[in-house]
Amino acid sequence: MEAPVTVIDSPLSLNQDAPAVGASAVADGEGADPRLRIIEAQQGEIEGLRQQLRQRETELAQGQRTVEAAQQAGAAAVGEAAALREGLLASAGAVRRLLLAAAPEVPEELVQGSTPEEVERSYGRALAMVERIKAKLEATNQAGRLPAGAPLRRAPDLSALSPQEKIALALQRAPGRAS
Repeated sequence: MEAPVTVIDSPLSLNQDAPAVGASAVADGEGADPRLRIIEAQQGEIEGLRQQLRQRETELAQGQRTVEAAQQAGAAAVGEAAALREGLLASAGAVRRLLLAAAPEVPEELVQGSTPEEVERSYGRALAMVERIKAKLEATNQAGRLPAGAPLRRAPDLSALSPQEKIALALQRAPGRAS
């Protein structure tokens, strides 16, 4: 029965009874036991795997740093976007106030928007609506409009009447006389 195989860094031994064979003896091919060659091949594979593991760990650490940097950049971008949004809303409010001050006949409720462009479009629609309503009211007023006042009252022109007609007219207008 063989003893368990133990791997030691420098001299490799397979069992208690076998003499220790160094790496130089194996490399020369002297006294090379096939089991020893298998172990050395496996150790080479292990070392290759360790190198791959170190490389993957380095790549993983680099990937984690990249992810952290991207997360920080994303957080900064979110903060910047929020600040820009606030500025945009403030600009839209300023544009709205200026437009409403320039046209007080436009109802405030009709002018809305979260960007200056939206406010301007809304203002244009509201102003067009106000103009249409004004035009309709003016057309309605023109159709039913009465003259501002009656013509001046003057006495009738009696110059064309004959003297008899003038007397008859005077008698008709006289109080207390019936014709």
